[in-house]
Amino acid sequence: MKIPIFDNHMHLRPDGKGINAVKEFESEGGTHLNNVSLPSWNYGVDPRQTGYEPAYRKTIQLTEKANKETDVQVYTILGVHPAELTKWMGSGMTLQEAGEMMKKGITLARRYVEENKAIAIGEVGRPHYKVDREIMEKSNEIMKHAFHEAETAGCPVQLHTESMNQKKTMELTDLIKQTNLPQNKVVQHFANPDLKQNKITPSIVAFKDNLKKALKNKQNFMMETDYIDDPERPGAVLGPKTIPKRTRWLIEQNHTTKQKLTQIHKDTPEKTYNIQIQQ
Repeated sequence: MKIPIFDNHMHLRPDGKGINAVKEFESEGGTHLNNVSLPSWNYGVDPRQTGYEPAYRKTIQLTEKANKETDVQVYTILGVHPAELTKWMGSGMTLQEAGEMMKKGITLARRYVEENKAIAIGEVGRPHYKVDREIMEKSNEIMKHAFHEAETAGCPVQLHTESMNQKKTMELTDLIKQTNLPQNKVVQHFANPDLKQNKITPSIVAFKDNLKKALKNKQNFMMETDYIDDPERPGAVLGPKTIPKRTRWLIEQNHTTKQKLTQIHKDTPEKTYNIQIQQ
């Protein structure tokens, strides 16, 4: 039984390895991955001048190039990273101005989904670092805007948040319930493998201990490297070859079954993203 290998959250940069990262993933048996847009400045884009379209175009171009030059099926996920809020406030924008700019970027991402150029909105959400209450409240407002746009497009949302505990997960669930977006269409990127996520779909960074904990937790989940393709941080967070290698390791060490791995790499991504993954 051949198992597809899916990396749920990877980044590709024009000034990084780019398509060569996809080729590395493929060389170890990787078959499918999500190319998630980075903060705008990673593409040399200033959204105060141009909006987010130039950054999105560069993300899409990398996906198209990878699909043309490899046998990996690469999907695009577009959104406005929550760190954009403090970034542009630090450059002179007001909280309101930065928030509205980000909402417009998320609405644009929704349009790309409707044009079948992306399969989800993300990564959006809340800063992972400590911020003032007004920043957190504005981030929640922007996140709810993303939920509404995803509901309109009929697509999922990939979330970037601070480290989560059970209380924060329940609060997040309450925010989702204020919209009509199904909870399983919300993907928690960099999820805590110990947490019960209710109906939110966890995406687990593929450290060995994380995977063992997630399997013990007996929830459906996806795997990710969160590879950031940064020339100054090679291999961070995990390298492109990691998930194929971890998948083999899980089988070789009898940590799980091929049936469970098929659920991780095929069934859960298909249900979450409305895609078809060939084995």
